[in-house]
Amino acid sequence: MVKRGTHVLTDGRDEELLMAYGPQCYIEFISRGVYKAYSEGYLRYSQVAPLSMFEEANTKTNLPAQIDMLSQHGNTYDVLYIAKGGGSANKTQLLQKTKGVLNDKAFTDFVTELVQGIGTEKIRKLSQDNENLKYLSQFPVATRLALTGTIIVARDIAHAKMQDMLDSGKGLPEYIKQYPVYYAGPAKTPAGMPSGSFGPTTSGRMDQQLGLSELRRGSMIMIGKGNRSKDVTKACQKHGGFYLGSIGGVAATLSAKSIKKVEVLDMEELGMEAVWKIEVEDFPAFVVVDNKGNDFFKKWSKEAAKEPEADSFFDEAKANTPCKSTTGGFV
Repeated sequence: MVKRGTHVLTDGRDEELLMAYGPQCYIEFISRGVYKAYSEGYLRYSQVAPLSMFEEANTKTNLPAQIDMLSQHGNTYDVLYIAKGGGSANKTQLLQKTKGVLNDKAFTDFVTELVQGIGTEKIRKLSQDNENLKYLSQFPVATRLALTGTIIVARDIAHAKMQDMLDSGKGLPEYIKQYPVYYAGPAKTPAGMPSGSFGPTTSGRMDQQLGLSELRRGSMIMIGKGNRSKDVTKACQKHGGFYLGSIGGVAATLSAKSIKKVEVLDMEELGMEAVWKIEVEDFPAFVVVDNKGNDFFKKWSKEAAKEPEADSFFDEAKANTPCKSTTGGFV
């Protein structure tokens, strides 16, 4: 968002955006700054543009940018940058409601329902064998973990392609059956570093694609950000799987301290959305959904919100003891 003072004079092209894609693209001013930051820096490409009704491609520049320009008194030119996150591009919706929501209670209920729908220990060698699954099962929801070993990384497009494999009768790749899967995508790797910024993406988007099939035929341990659907929680209980939460907003720190090796494993043509294989050490996570059907986010669900809590936040905080990190072992 840009606020331009009435005493600031420009040639009027401040808001011009990307006019065409490809090598000959014409970008002006603010969009040129976005282009330069993403093409020359080490930020993760996350903006897609439509190719057809059902196809899209990563622009690899994070363009087109959404730029809103306002006028203000004075001689300053103020720019506010809003950090992307929470699957914003994928979760954006346009909803048309009646005048019935234009009061405090109805509007609060409307927003609350939408927001709730969005969601927001050391381990031995990281794999999905029965020994590690049994080891994980001893820890309650919210237990902090430190992961060491091999993880497969795949997100939206890769999951969609794997679902196509299942639909066509080909089955899932062996790697998705052998290792935990991390919902993420890397930024460019700086010189001398094993990895670029590599933080988690919103896991709920995978629920609509391969989520349940992963537990039936593939990965029994999923790692990502935010809550999952009830169906995923039920599937974890039925098939003995786990969903672990990673930390959002600290992708560069995760990469620098915990990711030791990165290589493209499959679907290289997808760029950042390819399937990656990474080696991690003391990768921080915590148990969100366990194999018993417990869900860390349940207390904030729409159903739970209908019942007032018996104690206040402060009383609850006094009663609970802090989680202890586990030492040695798988997760």
